[in-house]
Formats: sequence, structure tokens, C-alpha cells
Amino acid sequence: MLSRRMHYLYSMLVDECEGPQLDSLVGRILSRGKYFLSAAFAKKGAISIIKLIRKVKKSSPHAMAMTTVLSTRFMDIMTHPTTRDVILQCLILFPRQPNEVLYEKVILHFHDLAIDEVGCGSLIYCIALIGGDQRVRLLDQIADVSDFLLYDPYGKLCSTKSARPK
Repeated sequence: MLSRRMHYLYSMLVDECEGPQLDSLVGRILSRGKYFLSAAFAKKGAISIIKLIRKVKKSSPHAMAMTTVLSTRFMDIMTHPTTRDVILQCLILFPRQPNEVLYEKVILHFHDLAIDEVGCGSLIYCIALIGGDQRVRLLDQIADVSDFLLYDPYGKLCSTKSARPK
């Protein structure tokens, strides 16, 4: 996924795989969680993973497996300018249920995201994408510490954005 040749080969493979072949491909990729996650931190790797996300977006088992693996390095991913797009694509393309684990991670780490230069932008996207009870919980928690966040340049932006209704 990382070299130009491998990226091209991987891209063709994802395009051509369907059904059991796609199941096998996704299973193999996700079974190598460390490699999968480290690939996400390289631009070509992130592009490759996003391509896979788009391919499996209607497959709940694949989406669940993917978000579970991504959640293991949630903070590292959401505070990286390239890699955060991988999780944001999951939040945009996958249905609510597979994203539950990511929503919970947003709620757990909102404070650290809010005061990080890249994490702040990630949190703003998450605020726009999260829904239901978890949205209410997230906004309540941000409101509870908004006085602190207002003293941080990135936190202030997150606090202000979260105060606007959806």
C-alpha cells in the first residue's frame, strides 16, 4: 500500500474484488492490524485505506471490523493531518452502528482533541457527524469545560463551533 507499485496493485485488487474475494482481502488486511494502522500514516496508505472504506461501506461486518481496528489508535490518527481522513471517511460513509466505537472514542478524548492543532479540526468534523445520544453527551461534556477551552486557541474554536446548533 505504501510504495507506488504496491499502491497501484492494491488499488486494482480492491476494484476487482467482490463477494468472497473481497471478504478474504479485507480479512487479510485487517488481520495485520499493526501494518494496516502504520500504512494509514503514509499518504498513499491513507488513500488506499479510504478506497477500501468506500468499497466496503455497505458491508456492516467489514465496517465494524475496520472501525474496531482504527479505534485502537484513535488519538494518534485524529491528531495526524493525513490519517484523520481515514476515520472521517468511516464517520461519513459507514452507518451509525459500526461508528459507535469511534463516537465513544470522540467522547472519551474530546478534551485532548480540542486543544490539539490538528485534533481541533478533527473534533469539529466529529461534532458535525455524530448524532443521537452520543451527540448530546459530547456537546454536554464540551459545555462543561468550555470555560477552560476558551483560554486555549484551539479549544476556543471547538467550544465556539459546538455552541452552534446542528
